[in-house]
Amino acid sequence: WGRRPWCGGWLPVMSFLGASASSFGFLWWVFAREVPGKSDEPKITGMPVRHAVGELLRVRAVWIIGLTLLFRAGAIQGLTGYVPLYLRDFLHWGGTPADGTLSAFFAISTVCVVPLAFLSDRLRSRKAVMLPALAVGFVTLLLFPLADGALVWVLMLACGQFMDSFMSLTTTLVAEVDGIKPEYFGTALGLVFTFGQIGSVAAPPLGNLLATINGGAPFYFWGGLGLVSFLILAVFPVKRVASGAHVPVAEAAA
Repeated sequence: WGRRPWCGGWLPVMSFLGASASSFGFLWWVFAREVPGKSDEPKITGMPVRHAVGELLRVRAVWIIGLTLLFRAGAIQGLTGYVPLYLRDFLHWGGTPADGTLSAFFAISTVCVVPLAFLSDRLRSRKAVMLPALAVGFVTLLLFPLADGALVWVLMLACGQFMDSFMSLTTTLVAEVDGIKPEYFGTALGLVFTFGQIGSVAAPPLGNLLATINGGAPFYFWGGLGLVSFLILAVFPVKRVASGAHVPVAEAAA
């Protein structure tokens, strides 16, 4: 549990992670097979990307989901990037416990993603899980500057439990939006996640600028972004396809 990574250094660690990711790609290439009969089905004729994007930008739900993800991703990216530095430099935690909070954040996210996705399927409602996720996220961020000790761990676990499940439900919600043609689903997903990437790139440095005023100030900024994402999804309705066309989370993610 010292500061030195088990692999001997950060370069071996990154090499190990890269090799692990590549191994999954190799297994997919070797063992993945098309579903029997799929190759005989008629192919959907592709459309120019410009035409698809132009049509999708006229779908209101794409903007609602995209802007929700923009502010949500910015808030979470700011939190995860800043927390270890904040705990070490401002609260004077040791390196191992400071970094451990982030490990706990991602660990509980991994544990909770399947149960929360299953709960969403059972409730037949994405917002029933996504709105509490957004609410817990912005409340956590606003409370963080007031926390120390065990409360820091509680806040990180509370926020982390929804991270991956929110992303999976976002993907599924895009698949269920009324007005998006099936052949445009991939483009719609790319468009929505482009919004998210904009937030992930822009929000952390903007929040970090506030650290010169006060160590806890960035959390208030990112908490405000989280509140905006909650309000967007809570106030503006997202029209889904008919209830009979409900898409399970696992099917949409595939």
